[in-house]
Amino acid sequence: MIEGKILEIGQQAYDPKEPLVILFGEKVTAGLRPYSIVQQIPQREKIKLVVGGQLQIGETQYTIENFGRLAEKNLHDFSHTALLFAPPTAEDELLNAIYLSPMQMPQIKVGDKISYPGGDEDGA
Repeated sequence: MIEGKILEIGQQAYDPKEPLVILFGEKVTAGLRPYSIVQQIPQREKIKLVVGGQLQIGETQYTIENFGRLAEKNLHDFSHTALLFAPPTAEDELLNAIYLSPMQMPQIKVGDKISYPGGDEDGA
């Protein structure tokens, strides 16, 4: 697993009506910062997303149900992705999203870890 750490949570990063959180790396723009959760991932280039793989936020384990075709590349390049806690559909698939189950929003706080699949122990 590749471990990231939550550094900052924007004031408007959570909307109870939207089952979505947006993650960015430390170089997030000032305009996006209030809507984003800022993370640091030291070995982000080793993340390997796979359907059925596990992603952990704090103490909560999630299963990757699907992901957009740009999700892994944007994690590698910018530590950026959107986590969606809703079922994927062809009509609204986000190119940068990782769709997770169970479909319930996590309580994320500064200092929490996010563990992504990948690294030597995962065969990547």
